[in-house]
Amino acid sequence: MMSLPDLKCPESRLIVEKSHLDHPQSRHLNVIREHPFNYMLDTIIPNCAEPPHFEDGLSSKYYEAKIQLSSLIHIAFIEAFIKRGELQLISSQNRIDNDDVICVTPTGSLLLHLTNLSYQQLGLIGKPSQYSKKTKQKRYVVEIDLTASFFRPGKNNYERARKCLANHTQVYDVIFTWKPTDERIAPISVLRYFKSLGYQSKEMSPRIDTQLLETITSCPVIDAQQLEADNSSSVHYSDFWEWLGAISCGITLRAKEKRSDTDEFLSTLSCPSPHQKVDHVYKESITGMASVSDITARFLQLRLQSTVGALWLFMVLPIRRLAGSASSTTI
Repeated sequence: MMSLPDLKCPESRLIVEKSHLDHPQSRHLNVIREHPFNYMLDTIIPNCAEPPHFEDGLSSKYYEAKIQLSSLIHIAFIEAFIKRGELQLISSQNRIDNDDVICVTPTGSLLLHLTNLSYQQLGLIGKPSQYSKKTKQKRYVVEIDLTASFFRPGKNNYERARKCLANHTQVYDVIFTWKPTDERIAPISVLRYFKSLGYQSKEMSPRIDTQLLETITSCPVIDAQQLEADNSSSVHYSDFWEWLGAISCGITLRAKEKRSDTDEFLSTLSCPSPHQKVDHVYKESITGMASVSDITARFLQLRLQSTVGALWLFMVLPIRRLAGSASSTTI
C-alpha cells in the first residue's frame, strides 16, 4: 500500500484588533478598504426573525470580460475609469501559485503576479514574490501606479510599459466592478468601454441566499476586554472565529449538553462556552464580487439598524490576494 505524503498545513495568521466603532481612530472602515477582493459576504445575526432592511441591498452588478493587459494602460482608460472612480479588477481563472495573475486595486495600482518565464518575457522590473521563498518556482510581482503624474504618453516609463504590455498577448478572464465618483455616470460604462475594444464582456448579478437557522440555538458570549484570556465570562477569540467559520460552512453547532449521537457522528464541533440561548440565527450569503463601497455601505447600514444586545457580524471570504495568502475578515 502506498503511504500518503507528509502534508503540511498551509501557513496562516489570525489578527485580532480591538476597537470601538465610535472611537475617532477606529480602523473598521480601513480594514474593509485593505481587503478589496472578496467573492462572498456573510451576514450573521442571532435572534433575528425578519431580515434587516437595506436601502440598496448589495445588488450592485459586477462584470466579466476577456481582455489583454495593454488595454489597462490606455490613457483614455486611465483618465475615464482609474482617476474618476474606484476600479476593482482581478483575473478569475488563474491560480496564484502556478499561473499569471493580474489585478487593479481601488487605489489605481496595476499588479502583475508572474511566473519566471512570463516575467523574463515581459521585460518590466519587478521584485520576487513571497511564494518564491516557499516553493522552488520563481515568481515575480510587477507593480505599476496608473495614477502617477509621470505615467503618461511621452514619458519613458509609460512608453516602456506600453511597449512591453503590447507584446504580452495573453488573454485574461477578469471580473471587475467600478464605482464612479460622479453619481450621474453609470458604472456599466466600463463594460461598454471593453466592448468597444472588441472584448467579450457581460454583466453579472450577485447571488443572494438567506437562511433562518433554527438548529442554531446557542451563541458564544463575547466580552471585548476578555477575548484573549481563559475565563468564564467570554469565549476565546479563536473559538469565536471557529464558530463563525462553522456557521458559514453550514455546520450545525449545538451546545454540548444538547448534542445527540447523530450530531457527534456528523461533527465533533459544538458551540464554545460560555454561551447564551438563542431561538435561531439569521444568515445572509452574497456570492459574486463584493466591492469595497458595497461592503462599506452594508456595514454602515447594519450599524445604524443595530440595537442594544444585537450582534451584527460580517464574514468576508476572499477571491485571492496577490501579495499574500488567502485571509478572511470579520467585523
